[in-house]
Amino acid sequence: RPGSIRVLLVPGALGECVGESGEPFRRGVERLRELGYWVETLELRGRSGTDDNAARIAEELRKLPPDAATPLALIGYSKGVNDALTFLHQYPDLARRVDALVSVAGSVNGSPLADRYAGLYSAFSGLSVPGCPAGDGQLVASLTRPLNLRRLAENPLPTHVRYFSLGA
Repeated sequence: RPGSIRVLLVPGALGECVGESGEPFRRGVERLRELGYWVETLELRGRSGTDDNAARIAEELRKLPPDAATPLALIGYSKGVNDALTFLHQYPDLARRVDALVSVAGSVNGSPLADRYAGLYSAFSGLSVPGCPAGDGQLVASLTRPLNLRRLAENPLPTHVRYFSLGA
C-alpha cells in the first residue's frame, strides 16, 4: 500500500550513458508513483567503480530524512547490486537505515567478462565518449570475481537487512 515502503533503485553499469532508456524499470516506477508509492532512481556514474558509486549512495541517503517507521529497500540492477553491497560494507551507520536489498540480474560475485577484459578496458577507460562521463575508470575492475568474492568473504553482510535475488 502507498506509504508502506520507500524504494531506491540503484542502476547498473553505463546507465547514465544511455539516458532515459537506460533507467531500470522506468515504466514501473512511473506507475508506482502514480499509485502513491515513494520510488526514486539514484543517479550514479555509469563508468565508475563500486567504491565511487557506494559513496554516491551514501550521499543520497544522507539527504533523505530518517524515517524508521517506513522501511527502505534498495533495488540493485546488474552492477547496481555491487554498488549497493559496497555501500552496505563501507557505510555501516547509513546501512542501518536499509531494510532490504533486492538484486535484479545482479553480478553479486562479479563477472567472468570483467575478469577477462579488465586490462583492455583500463587501457581505454579514459577515452572521451559524448554523453558518457569517464567516471573513475574502475567500472570493469570493480566487477572482477576475485575482488567481489574477497569483499564478500571479508565483509559479512549486515544481518538486519533482508536479501532477495531475482535472476533474469
